[in-house]
Amino acid sequence: MDLNTTKALIVVAHGCEEIETIATYDLLKRAHFDVKMAALEEVNKPIIAAHGLCFFANVELATVFDDDFDVIVLPGGLPGSEYLRDSDLLLNKLKKQQKDQKWIAAICAAPGYVLGTHNLVGNAKVTGYPGTEKLFKTGTYENQGVVVDREHHLITAQGPAFANAFGLAIISNLENIQSMNLVAETALINNR
Repeated sequence: MDLNTTKALIVVAHGCEEIETIATYDLLKRAHFDVKMAALEEVNKPIIAAHGLCFFANVELATVFDDDFDVIVLPGGLPGSEYLRDSDLLLNKLKKQQKDQKWIAAICAAPGYVLGTHNLVGNAKVTGYPGTEKLFKTGTYENQGVVVDREHHLITAQGPAFANAFGLAIISNLENIQSMNLVAETALINNR
């Protein structure tokens, strides 16, 4: 696989879902995306995920606010999705991403808590963690593992069990099916 210039920003906060964060990061790196993991706070403080895993982001969201990304990824989990929802900086970054017709990918609680709460869905097809469908004031909620709305540049997924499928959907839609298949094959995804 050739190195490419597809740029991804994964925004994390305390209480984010470990599997969704790490699996997505790993798969995008395997596809040779240029991936930045941005914290809402200082990067020298560990992120404590929903089930206690501690890790560090490599940039602060404020320092990459003016940078362009092909996709902004929002892992779910609670209270992580609530922290993302409450960040004015992130909200402004997501609005700019939509205005520029670039991709947003959100999984688990993040589609409802962040995109739904802030009316960033429009009339797109979306999914999210079961029970969050009431947070969508607009759009069409679909009870599926992963939903891709190409017209609205939006990829959403239901939760941890779909983290690999979510990451692969990002790769296939921002790169191509061949890249996705190669990553899935080398990561032994769908092998029995």
